[in-house]
Amino acid sequence: MIFNHIKTNRMKKITIIICSLILLFNYSCSTSKSKVFDERTSTHKRIAVLPFQSKLKLTDKQKAKLTSAEIQSAEQEQGKQVQDAVESYLAGKNLRVTIQSSGTTNSKLRNAGIDLKTIGEQDYSKLAKIVGVDAVVGGYIETQKPMDEKLAMGLNVAKGLEKTLLGSAFGSNVNTSTNKGMCRVSVFEGQQGDRLWTYTQDIEMGVGSTTQDIVNNLMRRGARKFPYKN
Repeated sequence: MIFNHIKTNRMKKITIIICSLILLFNYSCSTSKSKVFDERTSTHKRIAVLPFQSKLKLTDKQKAKLTSAEIQSAEQEQGKQVQDAVESYLAGKNLRVTIQSSGTTNSKLRNAGIDLKTIGEQDYSKLAKIVGVDAVVGGYIETQKPMDEKLAMGLNVAKGLEKTLLGSAFGSNVNTSTNKGMCRVSVFEGQQGDRLWTYTQDIEMGVGSTTQDIVNNLMRRGARKFPYKN
């Protein structure tokens, strides 16, 4: 009977852990692809990833500790980090187009006097011409704090650390989400700046996640539907 009781408690703990993991990694996503994508991109050879528009949804208490300039700087830095991570991810995939480096892209944007803080409000056909590509990948990311833990600590807006489940050795290895948000990735063709493909996903980040980790996870989920495949 004692053995059965221990076994029953163990099964309950395992069930709770599994349910917690399901909740932890639960997400919603959506994909939209233009019917004319293949036609409009058939001659594309080179694309570039732009800095992402970034929004930090800080609490009033967190905002009180920071200046507007500090928040804006952190948002811009996060946008560049996501850009680098997306470019790095795509560069390693077997696509029928070449991915221009983010360093080259940003250098051309700066030389043209483009304000990266308002990159999402720009004419995408103009941006494609400036950076010299057939299409651009742009996007928007919104998080409750900076995705990068070092940046969050530097701004003193990091939330809690790892939370354990059940108090067991097994449960202590399960992280709860400490940062939530959403990300939208889109492809804009360079001639008219039309949006031809979009992938949107809610994201949940645990302790220790890097920007590259989060973007890799995001892109893997949408990779089966990402265009320009060979």
